[in-house]
Amino acid sequence: GPLFKAQQDYTADGEFITRILRYGSDDADTAINGLSRALLLGGATVSGDVGNHVHVSHSGMENADRNRLNRLFARYEDELLDIAAAGQSRIRGYNGREKQFTDRIWSETDRSMDEWNFYNYSQAQKLSWKNETVEFRLWNATKMAWRLRTHVGLSVAMVLAAKDGVETSATDDRCLEDVIGDYIDPPTWAGILRQRYAKGGITK
Repeated sequence: GPLFKAQQDYTADGEFITRILRYGSDDADTAINGLSRALLLGGATVSGDVGNHVHVSHSGMENADRNRLNRLFARYEDELLDIAAAGQSRIRGYNGREKQFTDRIWSETDRSMDEWNFYNYSQAQKLSWKNETVEFRLWNATKMAWRLRTHVGLSVAMVLAAKDGVETSATDDRCLEDVIGDYIDPPTWAGILRQRYAKGGITK
């Protein structure tokens, strides 16, 4: 069937939704490149008020894996926001610009799926757990294929790292790439470096 469906969205002029795709597959690459081409040729505009949401399956993850992902996100949220901003100065206010998680995420790590909202400051979430997927809601909308690929690739890499037991701490002095670099594929690496450069460089 078609790679996309389109629908109305009250936060924007329209929303494109892909069917379930395997990251790195020909269909996924076609979808990313095709959507970018359509947006560019169609003269579409994006702003800091619209978002790009990435759903990644959490099938096979245990509660410990999911909590590891929460902690990865909590530790590197600031770095992620620089990448998530895409061509804008900051992420949209709809998803909140305050920290998503409280400090209790570091001391209480055995939460079940039904209890994860315990960690959240508010419902304006950038990382949201669904029945089948974990949704990365922080990414700003973009027309550029390399940024779309970066958003998806980085979301997938974080899930794979957490599932494989990668841990971090509140005082971890490594940059995000040092922690999950083994799970980042070459196109995502290229996108991260390009976005880091656009935002003024790489810092720990």
